[in-house]
Amino acid sequence: MSCITPVNRTRRHLRRQMTGLNLIEVMVGLAIGMIGVVIILQTMQFFEARQRTTTGGSDAQVTGTLAMYELDRDIKQAGMGFGRAARDGAAQTYLGCTVDASTTATGDIDFLFTPVFITQGAAGAPDQIDVLYGSSRLYVTGQIFDASPGPFSKTTRVIAGFQPGDLVVIAAETGGQCALAEITSNTNADGRTLEHAAAAEYTRAAAYGGDEVTALYNPVGGTGTALLSGQLFNLGSRPDGGNNVAVATLNRWAIANNRLVLTDRLTSDPDAPTVTEVAENIINLQAQYLIDDDNDSSTALVVSDVAPVAPANWSNVQAVRLAVLARSRQYEGERVNGAVVQVTPAAPTWAGGAFVMTNIDGSASGAADGSANDWRQYRYRVYESTIVLRNMIWGLE
Repeated sequence: MSCITPVNRTRRHLRRQMTGLNLIEVMVGLAIGMIGVVIILQTMQFFEARQRTTTGGSDAQVTGTLAMYELDRDIKQAGMGFGRAARDGAAQTYLGCTVDASTTATGDIDFLFTPVFITQGAAGAPDQIDVLYGSSRLYVTGQIFDASPGPFSKTTRVIAGFQPGDLVVIAAETGGQCALAEITSNTNADGRTLEHAAAAEYTRAAAYGGDEVTALYNPVGGTGTALLSGQLFNLGSRPDGGNNVAVATLNRWAIANNRLVLTDRLTSDPDAPTVTEVAENIINLQAQYLIDDDNDSSTALVVSDVAPVAPANWSNVQAVRLAVLARSRQYEGERVNGAVVQVTPAAPTWAGGAFVMTNIDGSASGAADGSANDWRQYRYRVYESTIVLRNMIWGLE
């Protein structure tokens, strides 16, 4: 009969404790660990996708708000300095004429003498908006001129309010003829005649810096024989006025490369315009005129995509309605039962109707395919505003 000593029992017990985990236990542990890793990764992926969606939506909201703010701010100033050009009740109007304008730096920059002019995009493409307003601190209504001693001068009834360096729109009394000129002198001996000589060197008004400059906006041949009498509308300092003063402004708003861009037409080369990016991820801009076609403020305004044809009808344009469409940069490719979910199944709409949608690469919208090029896989925000042309309304009072 053998005898097991306490020492032997202790050794067998230690050997059992030192055997470790068997293969099954290791595999079970790895499986549990892998499940945990998969769950964590899926949670992080879901969180990141939602975070990108939220961030993308926030970016679209910020850029859309910025775009609408800048448009609203600019258009509200439209017509400053020539509100009385509509001549309410008169058979003729100074509005609607083509302003013969050019610069020695960039050449021809003709434009329509209206506070706002909308160029409709073809087949739902983004519209283009031109906004014209002045900045004169001394004169904000038309001044009659009754003689033109020469192609580079105009004799007014009152010379006050016009300074060297001002840009003026010269409108013929008979209507239909307009020109842009730069005042180069207001010191004629008769106290009534303003000079606008081509390429003249002159000293700008102290308010504009008082520096020596060369006239940029006076055509070589002057204003000719068509502008012998009419009115002068002061737009204030030419665009490079000193002392940080406000200047005459002719802005063009448009969409380029999915961005809202601005062009200063008075300083930009028409053949190679310089554009300033205002807001990104803006893919469409739509605008319409609101017209009081019966001159009765008690009836609803008529919505029109088309600018007035008759010059006299420009006085009936009371407001502009516009909308911008902002798009998120985040592609939404979530799948349910193997199919990609469309986050925007129908084209966004505004008061003027549905936007015409194009794919991300600019191609025409086709059938939904769930790809990153499909416009339906992105989120959109629409911003709308109706902007009253208050300078024109005040001018009719």
